[in-house]
Amino acid sequence: MKSGIFRNLCIAIALGAVSGSLSAFFLFWLDWVTETHSSHSNLYWGLLPAGLLIVFLYWWDKDRSSSGNALIHAVYRDQDRAIPMTSVPLIWISTLLTHLTGGSAGREGTAVQMSVGLLGVFTIDSDERKRWIISAVAAGFSGVFGTPLAGILFAFEYLGEKNKVLAFLPTVVIASITAHFACLGWGVHHMEAVIKLNTDDQGFVFFVLLMMGIVFFLVAQMYKGALFRTTDIIAELLPNPFLRIAIGAVLLMIIYFVFNLEAYRGLSLSLMTDSFSVGVNAYSFALKAILTILTLSIGFKGGDVTPLFVIGAALGSMLAELTGIPLSTGAGAGLVTVFCSVYNTPLTGILLAVELFGLSPGLTCSISLIPFFIFIGFSRGLKF
Repeated sequence: MKSGIFRNLCIAIALGAVSGSLSAFFLFWLDWVTETHSSHSNLYWGLLPAGLLIVFLYWWDKDRSSSGNALIHAVYRDQDRAIPMTSVPLIWISTLLTHLTGGSAGREGTAVQMSVGLLGVFTIDSDERKRWIISAVAAGFSGVFGTPLAGILFAFEYLGEKNKVLAFLPTVVIASITAHFACLGWGVHHMEAVIKLNTDDQGFVFFVLLMMGIVFFLVAQMYKGALFRTTDIIAELLPNPFLRIAIGAVLLMIIYFVFNLEAYRGLSLSLMTDSFSVGVNAYSFALKAILTILTLSIGFKGGDVTPLFVIGAALGSMLAELTGIPLSTGAGAGLVTVFCSVYNTPLTGILLAVELFGLSPGLTCSISLIPFFIFIGFSRGLKF
């Protein structure tokens, strides 16, 4: 019994340390390709060759890793399905190519998929497989965003595991926290933002945020439905993945050329920063959503959590400007709520707000954020 506990402890620490280190190096490379694209904005003309190379790499791998985050759910539910270690280099290279050429995508999908792919290194009993997949998801999320507590809850909520929370919790906690500090140990700096509240108008802010929470949820559901339907429609019309990404890449290049949408390429972190400070255009959230849906539905890689952060922040900032509450309050609430509405992770949203924005559990912050999570909790059963 003691040897089993010690073994699990060692695996959790090793998994977290390697996953956090991988996330750190990935973030360093992602910063480099992002800066390179910013310095050479015409790199979006490389979307076509980059897209074809991405499809070729996954075709060469016989599509074992091509389903992205859906692969994590697949290997979690099907214990007989092998965890492809090739997903680690493939998603790494594909995401960097996507961002180098300006595809509107995220980074969390890469970190989580790499973390799960690492499990192929370890000898894991079949009855312990779910424990380590959840631990790997937590480590990947924690490392890439610097949110170890949110990473723990995200892993359980994302994979829908309710029965083994207490049994799996120790190793998930260790892996998530270790990944966070391993990533920080390499000198990574994560996003920081501050939500400012007008403490003289708490009742008004409470009411406004409650109404905005409904808008956030509806926009999140429309985004999710549009992403799934667009992906299915494009796959049906263009079943050949090479042709699919070629036509989609050309369409993206034309859009970027005609409308000069430099701020909407890649992660669009500048758009998110503006949402908290100076405000953005009323259409910014919708435009970012459309470009992200197009980028991911044709086959580019990276995930969509960071784009969802941007979409939510831009939407919240716009609504805050209309209602008169502080921009950063609306942007921060939108960032958290749109994300956790799309992924059905309300508890993760609470800790994400605390870890990203440094919110204390004081009365003001609680009053301002509770409406979102109550609404999300009650509306999880709604389907579009």
